[in-house]
Amino acid sequence: MIRTEFKEIAMKKTERSIIVLAMCILASTSFATNRADITRRYLEWDRYYKGHDVSALGRILSPTFQLLTGSGKTISRSDYVASLGKSMPPTNYHTKLLHMKRKGSRVEAFTEEVSGQHIHHYNDKWERVKGKWLLVSSKTLDEN
Repeated sequence: MIRTEFKEIAMKKTERSIIVLAMCILASTSFATNRADITRRYLEWDRYYKGHDVSALGRILSPTFQLLTGSGKTISRSDYVASLGKSMPPTNYHTKLLHMKRKGSRVEAFTEEVSGQHIHHYNDKWERVKGKWLLVSSKTLDEN
């Protein structure tokens, strides 16, 4: 009888361990998927920016998007999109996702952008809306 109880206890512990392991794998996979999704959005941004496709760039931005510049000035979505239409992108341009944190349907991303001879670092906030990641805000951390 004791042997049977011991087996039952051991099986319950094993089942719990398997459930915990499955949850860890699922969380890890979810984070990796989100990182891939956000990386893809930055690659799209790079492609649209280099191609001067302002309307496609606008579709990546949340309707409430705001850019906080290094000098502390806040630029609205409409002003930012208008400025994109007036400028031509440099030939050397790309964005690299350095690291990110996820909280629910939001992601905080830290990026490095190479634009011509300049390097900028940003703290970006993304939100998943109707299955798509939209850029909610971007804060310039430094400009070199």
